Amino acid sequence: MLQQNKILKVIRKNLVKKCMELFEELAEDKETYKKFYDQFSKNLKLGVHEDSQNRQKLADLLRFNTSASGDEYCSLNDYVGRMKENQTQIYFITGESIEQVKNSAFVERVKKRGFEVIYMTEAIDEYVIQQLKEYKGKQLVCVTKEGLELPEDEAEKKKREEDKAKFENLCKVMKSVLESKVEKVVVSNRLVDSPCCIVTSQYGWSANMERIMKAQALRDSSAMGYMAGKKHLEINPDHAIIETLRQRAEADKNDKAVKDLVILLFETALLSSGFSLDEPGTHAARIYRMVKLGLGIDDDEPMTTDEVSGAGAPTTAAGDAPPLVDDSEDLSHMEESAMILRITIPTVAVLLSLVIRTVSAQSCCESYCYNNDLERKQVQHFATKTAYEVIRVPDTDKQHIVPNCRPVKFWALNRHGTRLPSKGDVLNWPKQLKLLQDAILENYYTRRTLPDNGRMCEEDLELLRRWSWNPNITEQYEAVLTTAGWDEVKYFAQRTKERYWEIFGPTYEPSKYHFRYTKTQRTEASFKAFVEGLFGTEESKRVQPEPATSPDRLLRPYDDCEDYKNNKAREERDENGEANKFLRTPVYTNAVWDISQRLGFRHNLSSEQIDTMWGICRFEQAWFLSRPSPFCAAFTEEQVRVLEYREDLEYYYSNSYGYEHAPNLACHVAADMLKHLESVGEPTVVSYFAHETAIQLLLAALGAKRDSVPVRADNYATMRNRQYTSSDVPFGSNIAAVKYQCTEPQEPVKVIFFLNEKPIMLDWCRVGLCNWSDVKRQYQRFREGNCDQLYCHGSGASGMRLSLALLLLTGVQLVAWMRRL
Repeated sequence: MLQQNKILKVIRKNLVKKCMELFEELAEDKETYKKFYDQFSKNLKLGVHEDSQNRQKLADLLRFNTSASGDEYCSLNDYVGRMKENQTQIYFITGESIEQVKNSAFVERVKKRGFEVIYMTEAIDEYVIQQLKEYKGKQLVCVTKEGLELPEDEAEKKKREEDKAKFENLCKVMKSVLESKVEKVVVSNRLVDSPCCIVTSQYGWSANMERIMKAQALRDSSAMGYMAGKKHLEINPDHAIIETLRQRAEADKNDKAVKDLVILLFETALLSSGFSLDEPGTHAARIYRMVKLGLGIDDDEPMTTDEVSGAGAPTTAAGDAPPLVDDSEDLSHMEESAMILRITIPTVAVLLSLVIRTVSAQSCCESYCYNNDLERKQVQHFATKTAYEVIRVPDTDKQHIVPNCRPVKFWALNRHGTRLPSKGDVLNWPKQLKLLQDAILENYYTRRTLPDNGRMCEEDLELLRRWSWNPNITEQYEAVLTTAGWDEVKYFAQRTKERYWEIFGPTYEPSKYHFRYTKTQRTEASFKAFVEGLFGTEESKRVQPEPATSPDRLLRPYDDCEDYKNNKAREERDENGEANKFLRTPVYTNAVWDISQRLGFRHNLSSEQIDTMWGICRFEQAWFLSRPSPFCAAFTEEQVRVLEYREDLEYYYSNSYGYEHAPNLACHVAADMLKHLESVGEPTVVSYFAHETAIQLLLAALGAKRDSVPVRADNYATMRNRQYTSSDVPFGSNIAAVKYQCTEPQEPVKVIFFLNEKPIMLDWCRVGLCNWSDVKRQYQRFREGNCDQLYCHGSGASGMRLSLALLLLTGVQLVAWMRRL
C-alpha cells in the first residue's frame, strides 16, 4: 500500500515532528494558544486517541476548564502542579456542559475535600480518556464511575464502616425492590447534599457516553446491551431522606410507601446522573400519585366542579361541617401523608429543576411560518438547486446597453434548466420522506415532543400532512428537464434576442449560429427550449447543433481529468477538509439541533435526513415557484444559509478557487469564447448547454466572484456578504460574453461578461465594460496556450497519454525481441 511506502513514512514522521514543535511554541503564549485551541482542540484530542507514539506530548497540549480554574483553561501539567500532598489521582467528570457537571452530585464530596475536578464537556473527550489512562504517573479517575477512593483519615474510615453496617439492611431492601435495574446498592463516599446517585462500572460506558451513542443516527443498537455500564445505586448515609427511609424499612420492609419511594428515588437519580428513563410516563404517574397522597386525595374518588370550587360544599341542616369519618383512621392517613411529603418534596424539587432544564432546551429556535411568509428570502439561497427566476435581474434592467457601441458577437455557456432528481434520489427519497413526514406529525400530534418556542405553525403542518411523493417521478424519468426548466431557458432566449436583436436578427440563418450540448436529456431539452424561444416552435426544428463528442473536453473536461476526480474524492473523505470541518463547528451543529428540536425530535437528525428534506424542498420550490414546498417549512432563513454555506464549501474546494487547477480545467471553453470574440465573420452567435460544474470552472477561469479571503469552515460569520456562492449557479444559469464595436478610436472593441444576465464586475474593467486589449492580456494563457496540456495539470489526460506512449514503446520492444528469436 502507498501509505506503507518508506518515503511517505519519513515524510509523515518529519511533518508530525514539525507540527509538534510549532504547537509547543504556540503554547508558550497563553492568549495566542487559547485562540488556537478554541479552533483546533478536537483535532488535538483526535491525535491523542489515534497517535500512540505522541500521546503524552499531545496530552501536554490539552486544555480544560476545572473546578478551580474559573473561566480560564487549565493544562494537565498545571493540574498536577496544584495537586494536594495526599492526592494520588487526577479527578475528572464528563458531561454536556460546564454548568451541568459543575452542579453534579458526583463532584460534591471531591470539591468539599478541596480536590480539583477537570470538566470534560466535548463528546470527543469520552474517546480521549479511553486512551489517556494516566498523566505523569497519575491515574485519571472518572468521578461518575465506581471505585472512587478519596484520601481518608482513621476517623473517616471508621465512620464509613459504621455507615455500611447501619444501612446494610436498607441496601438489601432497595436492591430487592429495584431487582435487575441495578447491579448493587451501596453506601456512597462521594455525596454531600444529594440523597443518591447512579454510578457505572469501571469498564462500561458512562452516562454521558451512553447519551452520545444513543444520539448516533447509525448506531449499532446491539452494542447497547454489552457496552452500557452496569448501574450501581449509591446512597448518602447523612441525608435525611435516606435516614427516614431506613427507619421506615426497618419498621416494615414490605411497606408499599417504601417501595414507591425507592423507585422514585432511583428514577430521579437516573435523571440527575445523566441517564434517560425507559418509561417516563410511569415515572410521571408515580409523581402524581405521591402528590395526591400528600394532598389527601383518594385515587378512586372522582372530583366534581362543585367540590373544587367550595361554593357548593355539603353542609348539615344546621349549617355545621359534616362529621369526620373514623378519627384514628384519618389521623393515620394524615401522618403517612405528612411523612411522604417530607420525603418527596426534596426529590420533587430535584425533578422540577430537571424539568426546567429540559424546558429551556426545548425553547430551541425562532418562530417562523413558511406558508405565511410572502417574501421567503431563503429561496435565493438554495445553492445550485435555486430556481433561476428568483435570482435573475428584472426585465427593466438596461445594463446591456453601451452608449456609442453596438453588439456584434454573442457567446454563452448555459446550465440546463430545472430538472427532476437523479436516480439515487428518486429511488431513496420517497421512503425516507414518508418516514420523516410520519415522525414529525407524530411528534406534534401524538408524542407532543414539540418545543415551547419556534414550533411549526398549523399552516405548515397542514402542508406537510397533505404532502405525498408524485408517483409519476420514477427511475425512468431521473434527472430529465421539467416544464419549469423548459420555460426558464425559453424565456431567457426570448429576452436575449430582444436585447441583442442586431446580432440575432429576425429569422434563423444556419451560418450565423453554432449550438452544442452534452450527451444528456436535460441539456438537449434545454437547447431545444432555447432555440424555440429564439425562432418559434416550427422554425426551431430546422436548427442543427454540433454533435457532442466523447470525451468532451469543451463542456465536460472534468470527466477526463484524474486530478479533478482525485481532488474531489479527497475533499469528500478528508475529515480535515473544509466542508467536513464545517460539519463539526458550533454553527452547523447548532443548526442541526435547532432543526431537529423544531420538528419535535429529541435527538439530532442525521445529515442525510436533513439533506433529504432540503433536497425535496429545493426541487419542489423550483418546480412550482408560487406554491410553498411543505418540507421547506422545516427550515428558517438562517438555517438555510448555514446549509447553503456547507455546499458552498464543497463546491469551492472542488470546482472553484479552493482547487488550484480549477481555472485551467476550463481552458478549452475559455479559449473557444476568446476565439469567437476575436473572429470577424460568422457565426455571430455561439451557445453551449452544459452543467453546473462547467459554469463554476469558467467563473474561476475568468477570476469572477472571488473574495479576498478564502471561504473556510471557521469564517461563516464574516463571510455572510461573500462574493462566492453556489446560488449564483442555479438551474438555468448562464455566462455570456458580448462583443461591442464602439466609436472610441483608442479602444474600439469592448466586451461585457454577464452572469445570469447581470454584468460581472472585474477589477480591471470599468463597471463591467472591458477593453478587448485587456481581455486578451488577462486571458493570454487560454488564447495562446495548448489546452490539451494545460487543462488537466500533471494528471488525467496527460497521464493517459503517457501511459499509452509507454504501452506503445513496450509493444515495439516486444516485437523487436520476438524478431531476434
